[in-house]
Amino acid sequence: MTPRFPLTAKILTWFSLNLLLLMLVAWLGLRFATRSGFDSFLAGHVGGRVESTARAIFGELESKPRSEWNGVLARYGETHGVKFILLGHELETLAGEEVDLPETLRAQLPRPPRGGEGFGPNGRSALPGDLGSGNNFGPPGAKGPGGKKGPPVESDWTETNTPGSKATGKQEPPGSAPIHRRFLVQSENPRAYWVGLMGALRPGTGGTGHLRCTLLARSSTFTAGGFFFDYRPWVLFCAGVVAVCGLFWLPFISGITRSIAQLTRATRQIADGQFDVRVDDKRTDEIGQLGASINRMSTRLEGFVSGQKRSLGDIAHELCSPLARLQMSVGILEQHSTEQQKEPLADLSEEVQHMSDLVNELLSISKASLKPGNVKRERVNVKTVADHAAQREAANKGEVIVEVPADLTCFARPELLQRALSNLVRNALRYAGDAGPITITARRDGNNCVILVTDLGPGVPPEHLDRIFDAFYRTDPDRARNTGGAGLGLAIVKTCIEACGGTATARNRETRGLEVRLTLPLQ
Repeated sequence: MTPRFPLTAKILTWFSLNLLLLMLVAWLGLRFATRSGFDSFLAGHVGGRVESTARAIFGELESKPRSEWNGVLARYGETHGVKFILLGHELETLAGEEVDLPETLRAQLPRPPRGGEGFGPNGRSALPGDLGSGNNFGPPGAKGPGGKKGPPVESDWTETNTPGSKATGKQEPPGSAPIHRRFLVQSENPRAYWVGLMGALRPGTGGTGHLRCTLLARSSTFTAGGFFFDYRPWVLFCAGVVAVCGLFWLPFISGITRSIAQLTRATRQIADGQFDVRVDDKRTDEIGQLGASINRMSTRLEGFVSGQKRSLGDIAHELCSPLARLQMSVGILEQHSTEQQKEPLADLSEEVQHMSDLVNELLSISKASLKPGNVKRERVNVKTVADHAAQREAANKGEVIVEVPADLTCFARPELLQRALSNLVRNALRYAGDAGPITITARRDGNNCVILVTDLGPGVPPEHLDRIFDAFYRTDPDRARNTGGAGLGLAIVKTCIEACGGTATARNRETRGLEVRLTLPLQ
């Protein structure tokens, strides 16, 4: 059956939505960059730092003679890792290194006046009425860009209406030269990055007016050591985009991983024989279909196993009566047999007894194969049960040591725990009784009681450890009677313990021997 909303379609839909979100963020950023131009990289604290440096340079140049201007620019250039150049109104170099200005940079600079246009009586260009609106400067009294009049020019230091000048009736403090515009451009052959700040220098003590100039800062790298460009805001922006995408995908991914984890737990429980497990199958994609298939599989397996155990119990129960009659008949024959007949009758009696033991073990598995909810459990003293199992199974067969606290109890069915411990001791005596004593220990472990049955025998090959609790499974494939029983002893142990709400596991000890661990709830 095809899913109503396949997982592939979900992933593609979610990816498309995420892509649309990123495109929206990119469009907003592009729109901002288009409106702000390349100069947008000078926004924020980077532009403030550049502008404050320019103000400091202008302030120091105003207080020093022209002969010391080169040294001032060189000192600031070493501090910030760039080269500073001061240009005049005709793009002549006032201070700093003589360079050929690239065309991309010239396009950003004020055009030099032509034929006296834009000059005052002394040939110096006046400051525009609005430097931030264009680069052309008209003649005195004429309307410049934006329809504003240029100020009159009287001398090399032009009296202007720049805020803080004497024309406004206010005296500027040192180092407060006005910055009218800033820009950032890139040039090629060789590649370089230029930051320009258009401002005005005012004369030293006793002078009036301002001298228009442009301060350039040049670097061979875009960042200029952080002076032109600070990568930290962009890193934060990228981290924000990644965080938004992560939050966008988190519900979708967590839903998938949560469902897969539930399916993994369910299949693990089914592999351990817990066929009553169920998973959520309400999803409309392939994971939902897999959950529904697992539910159907566990239901059918539970039915198969329950039917098998019920049939096994019914067969064993039906075999009890004919076996009992057969044992009675063999006993009568032994009483009336001759000496030559006693030996074959003894062999027959042994075979009948073996069949009877096998049927009893099958009945034990059938009785123990009950769900924990159907078993009436109670508080059981572990030492009492362990002592009884040791005395019963170890009589004249080997040594069994019980090291269990007298007050330790667990929550179980007494006869099921008794049968499990008896089978473990019997199994250990059969395979490792000659190697040393069998030890039964127990302790509290959180909310559980842990019972350990250990021996000093050869252990179990590692490839068989996961299957020794399966019914009729034996490590010896020839299944000869002299090498062991029918393979039901440990299966009965596991069935009894699971019916009491616990677990049974086995592992080989580091030195030698086998350790079987029974875990039962304390309450």
